[in-house]
Amino acid sequence: MDLRRFLEQAVQLSSVLSRIHQAGSLHLEIQPSNIVVSPETGEIELRGSQVAGGISPDAPDELRVSPASLPYIAPERTGRIDQAIDQRSDLYSLGVTLYELLSEKLPFEAEDAPGWVHCHVARAPTPLKEVVPEVPVIVADIIMKLLEKAPEGRYQTAVGLGVDLRRCLTSLDARGVVEPFQLGTLDMSEKLQIPTKLYGRARERTTLLEAFERVVATGAAELVLVAGYSGIGKTSLVREVQIPIVRERGNFISGKFEQLQRDIPYRTISQSFGEFVRQLLAESPEALAGWAKRLTDALGANGRLITDVIPQLSVVIGEQPPVPPLPAAEAQSRFLRVFQAFVGAVARRKHPLVLFIDDLQWADPASLKLLRHLIAAPESRHLLVIGAYRDNEVSPSHPLMEVLDGIRAVGANISTIFLGPLLHEHLMALLMDTLHCDEMYAAPLTGLLAQKTGGNPFFVGQFLTELYRKKLLRVDPVHSAWRYDIEEIEAEELTENVVDLVLGRLKRLAPETQRVLTLAACIGSRIEADVLASLHGQSPQKTHADLAPAIREGLVARRGGTYKFLHDRVQQAAYMLIPRDKRAEMHLRVGRLFLIQTPENALENRLFEITNQLNIGVSLITDPDEQRRVASLNLGAGKKAKTSGAYGAAVGYFTSGVALIKDDWTDDDDFAFTLYVELADSTCLNGDFERAAELCSLLLERAKERLHRVAAYRIQMQIHTTRSEHEQCIEVGLKCLSLLGLELHRRPSDEEVMSELHRVREALRHRSLADVLEQPRMTDPLTATLMGAIAVMFPSTFYLDPTLNDLLVCQMVQLSLQHGTADTTGMGFVSLARMFCLRLGAFEEGDNLGKLGYDLVEKWNVVAYKPEVANMYSSGISIWRHHVDTFVEYARHGIRAANDIGSSTWGSFNHLQLVLAQIVRGDPLDEVRKASVAALDYISKAKIAFAADAVVSMQRFVQAMRGASDHLGTLDGEGFEERAFEEHLEKESFPTVKLFYYNMKVQERFLAGNFAESFAAAEAAERNIDGGNGMMTLAEYYYYAALARAAHHAEASAEVQADIRRALVEYVERLRVWAENCPDNFAGKHALVSAEIARIEERFSDAAELYDRAIALFRRSRFVHQEALASEFAARFYMSRGYTGLPGLYLREAVAGYSRWGASAKVRQLEQQYALVLDQEQRRATSHGVMKMAAEAVDAQTAVKVSQALSGDMTPAEMMGSLMRLVVEHEGAERCCLLLTGDGLRLVAEGLVGREGINIRVFERGAAPPANRIPMSIINYVQRTRERVLISNLAERNAFGADEYLLREQPKSVLCLPLMRSPGEVGGLLYLENRLVHGAFILRRLSLLEFLAALSLQNTVLRDELAQESAKRRQAEDALQRNEKLLQELVESAGPTI
Repeated sequence: MDLRRFLEQAVQLSSVLSRIHQAGSLHLEIQPSNIVVSPETGEIELRGSQVAGGISPDAPDELRVSPASLPYIAPERTGRIDQAIDQRSDLYSLGVTLYELLSEKLPFEAEDAPGWVHCHVARAPTPLKEVVPEVPVIVADIIMKLLEKAPEGRYQTAVGLGVDLRRCLTSLDARGVVEPFQLGTLDMSEKLQIPTKLYGRARERTTLLEAFERVVATGAAELVLVAGYSGIGKTSLVREVQIPIVRERGNFISGKFEQLQRDIPYRTISQSFGEFVRQLLAESPEALAGWAKRLTDALGANGRLITDVIPQLSVVIGEQPPVPPLPAAEAQSRFLRVFQAFVGAVARRKHPLVLFIDDLQWADPASLKLLRHLIAAPESRHLLVIGAYRDNEVSPSHPLMEVLDGIRAVGANISTIFLGPLLHEHLMALLMDTLHCDEMYAAPLTGLLAQKTGGNPFFVGQFLTELYRKKLLRVDPVHSAWRYDIEEIEAEELTENVVDLVLGRLKRLAPETQRVLTLAACIGSRIEADVLASLHGQSPQKTHADLAPAIREGLVARRGGTYKFLHDRVQQAAYMLIPRDKRAEMHLRVGRLFLIQTPENALENRLFEITNQLNIGVSLITDPDEQRRVASLNLGAGKKAKTSGAYGAAVGYFTSGVALIKDDWTDDDDFAFTLYVELADSTCLNGDFERAAELCSLLLERAKERLHRVAAYRIQMQIHTTRSEHEQCIEVGLKCLSLLGLELHRRPSDEEVMSELHRVREALRHRSLADVLEQPRMTDPLTATLMGAIAVMFPSTFYLDPTLNDLLVCQMVQLSLQHGTADTTGMGFVSLARMFCLRLGAFEEGDNLGKLGYDLVEKWNVVAYKPEVANMYSSGISIWRHHVDTFVEYARHGIRAANDIGSSTWGSFNHLQLVLAQIVRGDPLDEVRKASVAALDYISKAKIAFAADAVVSMQRFVQAMRGASDHLGTLDGEGFEERAFEEHLEKESFPTVKLFYYNMKVQERFLAGNFAESFAAAEAAERNIDGGNGMMTLAEYYYYAALARAAHHAEASAEVQADIRRALVEYVERLRVWAENCPDNFAGKHALVSAEIARIEERFSDAAELYDRAIALFRRSRFVHQEALASEFAARFYMSRGYTGLPGLYLREAVAGYSRWGASAKVRQLEQQYALVLDQEQRRATSHGVMKMAAEAVDAQTAVKVSQALSGDMTPAEMMGSLMRLVVEHEGAERCCLLLTGDGLRLVAEGLVGREGINIRVFERGAAPPANRIPMSIINYVQRTRERVLISNLAERNAFGADEYLLREQPKSVLCLPLMRSPGEVGGLLYLENRLVHGAFILRRLSLLEFLAALSLQNTVLRDELAQESAKRRQAEDALQRNEKLLQELVESAGPTI
């Protein structure tokens, strides 16, 4: 466009806009399509509707702005920036329009609404001078000034803009060029406009941005607190960083707690994430669908928990089905976990989430707990929470301080910014910018401001506004400058209290305006326009007209369909307009209006808001029907709060409901009783056990119905269980069962239990398990209540009285068989399975029943009992039929199921059992230590003291083996004292926990070689044997007690020796039965105990064979620690028999096994105790070369197998398979690959260890190894360098860390050996890996391995050549015979072991 024509039109546009603004209106739709130029006169008209000045249109954000207007809207109109929308918003839109007229392109480019929003908020426009180089600099500067993001950086008035544009036009007409000049010299608004930019907070702003940058860089969640007095600028500071955060593609959402709504749980959280959902709804259909899938995947079947708190989310993910009910404590934990998953789906690496929560001093307890969980949970990633609070209103005992202490205690990232008053220099800068004056002119008023306001920014703004209102601060139209008289101001009596100042401004408003403000103040800092209109009893237009004076005064702003008080102090002052004796009446009126205007189907979403208003005015309600209605609302609100884990709020609502019905239960016993039951239950859950017990006593005193008394008893049982008062829980439980028709003795006999067990077994003979799985649900309410009562008793009876527990199990199963499946039926069957295994020895039947119990909870999706059933099956049933791997697997299932529902109780028990399973399996001790630390942390948070004691017992054993106790032979160390712990257990614990502890002590003393103390610990464990209750601890007791007794036999008296022999007969018989049913877990243990018995009975030949059998069986089961133990005792046995060579061989294997286990203290003990034997063995190994080393290292069974493999009549494939099997067995590899060179690298054999044993595959023709099945970087390196690669821990840095296979499969140990065909020539490679343990392959054993591998290579090649080249048969046979002779020498050198 021609420059002169452009300037003429720009001048006209500024004039038209100036007239609109001077009329008190805004245009808000300035864009080229709304500009009409008359072809005859050239005059310009701006089309489009106009709105009253000082407010936005009814739709402030990108959702409601018309698509055509999106490229032209000001940043404050996007809904992402909390700034007033005024005449400067029009000037921004005019700037975009003028930019487009000059350059024929927009300053930004975007494809959708979110893109345009991002441009206006975060992206700098391309300088106009770069787009249109020929445009004069000053013209370009004018347009770029209009496009400033901050309103104060733009032109302040259309008049000031017009002045500068006319000056450009005049210069062009007079001199043909537009000469530079200072912009905005006459851009002076007659209205006082205090800059919104931040003064004196540069350091604090940097601190906030640095925190965001840390979250972006590391992903670690962080909490930054901003503390300071009201009005000090906390919110303004945080808003200042919103634009740079959004510019970096961060999602910024915010919410604010309200003083009058602090009893509404999660209200502010809902408000914050509701803002995020509104942002999502602006996305394209494709993007929104992606979000829907992402959120649905994260929430799973628990989406309803989140949509109940954030109703807007239903628009994105659809209506969600109800979630399965859970006990209250588990429901709260589930809610926290699901909300964590929701936030995890929102906060992403490329788009971190910043959550700003204002006024934390008014936060409800439930929201504080949720915030603590979000910040402290290790799963929280890419999340920055900024919380602002008034530190002068928060005492050290304030709930906020307690939550912050808890967050710090777990080591979460937390920091605090303390905001103080503005310094004199910052007040000076603010005043200079406000008055457009120099420092000298501003100095007197700056001093007065500091004196009157104390440097509080909000008070400063109110004080200046008051000066402006009183015309003590005014514009001099002649000089276009602000003027004031400091003496005149000082003479005026101005308050130094900001609330009084605001209150005075409010009182000067019209009565109708004050009335609307007081209504709004009763609701909160924000109120929907239509809601306010309905409360006002007027149309929205009339309500807005009545509020207009307050809007013009800057006390209230309108953001679309919402009115908002400028500051808390304004709301506080508006609320103070209501006389104290009228406030309850006002709230009651508001509550009644809300209730009338809310349809029944929408009541749920406004339940808290309505109930809170009515409760404030409840003392004025006298009508019985209305009292009953409000009590019913409190019951509903309390249940809703309780469901979401807001127990404190629930107690408040139920208490209000109870107060309304008073003590009169006659009209409606059920309703009154329900309120009291809910109050008692919530009080218990909120931790006030004394008050909960009082309420239960009141309920039992007044209850007339049987089910009412049962409900009270169940709460009493929960109180006792939570306080670990198991005896009291059982006592109350038996009363409850009696009330329901089930009479049981407190201490039933074993005969009584066995009688019931046989009755159940007989009943099951007539029902297939498939029929039981398909039977219908239980419908009789009385029976279902009885089943539920038994379930509440179950934990206490299980740990305190296993006999009574077994009797309860029989009752549960009988009831289920007679009346159908209840939620607790699966738990009943899995517990019955444990009884079949323990009491009847029917292990296969028990395993089938256990699987039935697990299948029942899966079929009916009884999520409340999944972790419990998984726990029972893992530790009490699977062990008798399946490798301990299954124990580990189901314990982990149980942990996941517990986490899914938030069951910290059963999560604790599954964590406990997982640590035990890892010890039993012989997992590396460092990994077990880490698991025990995690378990103890989890259990401690759950406050289950006895479970924590059990984990501590295991942890001390692990640490003793690792060398972290005071010395081997004690559990003392790291602050733990055995004697004090044992005294604690005797006073406060029960058999299950004592058995855990003494089992660990037996093992530790036994492995330390202190057999007398191990025997004594076994005696203590035996006194608590009932605590085994059919679990793995029982099996561990009999195994280690047998070993301890056998080891102590030689030192014992004749009488004790006789007792030991009798006990060993019983113990070994148990192990024999268990070994027959589950050889994986018990065959090696049975063999080792049998070996010890044979040693005592001086059946030395049997003992030798049994030690070797135990070693082989433990190796097959991959129990590295037990293999080491058996090797150690074999060495002791041979030393006691006078052998000189064999003890060293076995000791070497024992040391190697304990090393792999991580038992460094045990390794040191053996190396010190048997230094001479090990030294002789080492010298013997190094003096005879590679072949002799192999002979000394291999045990007799391996030597015989090698000899048989080489001498047998086998095909090349058979021989290859046999040798590969030996390699896998000897080295404990999980996978082994043999590769040959020659015609390219070929994979010729592969060995894999699976559940069914070792599977060997021999490939007749060989094939190139696929890169996805083998680490080619290691293979290539070994082939080229002829050096072996041994990596004991792939988690540590190594040269092959980037290998695709290793990254994907993540083995823990890797070994690759070159197989030399001749000196300098690699004939093949042997690759082994282990995914279970670090350090699986030991340098001491590599000689034997290389020997076996070389034989495998050489004999494979030779036999293959033998079959293919008959002409060379004799030469190949000779070479083969030489190798066989070599092996024969190896076998012979192994001595009498063979």
